[in-house]
Amino acid sequence: MKKNRKHILAVCNRTLSCNKEAVNIIKKRFKYYKLNLTGETLKGSKLQNFLSNASLAIVGLEFIDKKLLENLPKLKKIAKYGVGLDNLDQLSIKKKKIKFFYTKGFNKRSVAEFSLCLIIFLLRNIKKAHDDFINNLTWLNLGGEELTNKTIGIIGCGNIGKELVKVIKPFNCNILTFDIKNYKNFNKRYKIKRKNLNYIFKKSDIISLNLPLNNKTKNLIKLKYLRKLKKNSVFINTSRGGIVNEKDLYTFLSHNKSVIYGTDVLANEPPTHRKKLFKLNNFFTTPHMAGTTRQSIIRGAHLCLQFLTEK
Repeated sequence: MKKNRKHILAVCNRTLSCNKEAVNIIKKRFKYYKLNLTGETLKGSKLQNFLSNASLAIVGLEFIDKKLLENLPKLKKIAKYGVGLDNLDQLSIKKKKIKFFYTKGFNKRSVAEFSLCLIIFLLRNIKKAHDDFINNLTWLNLGGEELTNKTIGIIGCGNIGKELVKVIKPFNCNILTFDIKNYKNFNKRYKIKRKNLNYIFKKSDIISLNLPLNNKTKNLIKLKYLRKLKKNSVFINTSRGGIVNEKDLYTFLSHNKSVIYGTDVLANEPPTHRKKLFKLNNFFTTPHMAGTTRQSIIRGAHLCLQFLTEK
């Protein structure tokens, strides 16, 4: 394979920049490249300086807007590593005639497996058992609940939602879904009942949030839905933190301690201070890691580089 000697590739995305296998793939494809090894999501002048002489870019959570693009006349192609597009001004990208691609569905299996892990982790009271033992040496068998035969509501049945259905199916769950699209054939094949949000929040033992963040979904999940949750239910979010109103979430969780909220995403990432929400025993979070596995990183790297090296 010949190396691309014409273009400079700027890899803003931290995950690819810090992964040896991904970097080796980049080295084989490009002679001139730069990696973001800061461990941070680049912003403002740092992002502009990093992209200043690049004609090709791989971005992750970096905000690409009109103002930034006006200062990057050399940029010809942008590949988005990841599935969320809320950080990209797609209209400005189009107006600048910059070719754009995103890795749709490449990490759906990773997120679906992580969601299953999170659901079982919370159903079986593993968090509480661990905290009680570490903090107090309390050797208490809390048991918990089986996932089998539960009713699960999947809010958002796109690539990740569908993959979660496949992962959950062997547990003989009653599956409810909410999506603006009606996937009739898929729903029939997996015996899924398509319902509205009110119904899903009232009837589900477990809810998984898998929506994109946009103007219609921002702060979509608020008190009027949270108050419908059943006692002892589990609510997980592996999509975007901004979809759940965190002030309403704190109010609800602090008064409904039998409900557990487990999330991989927050409204502001990474958080700059400890919020009251973080101190609640029925709140659990991980650092936006659901879609990141060795396999998904390599899939994403190949997809981005394939697009960037096409004529």
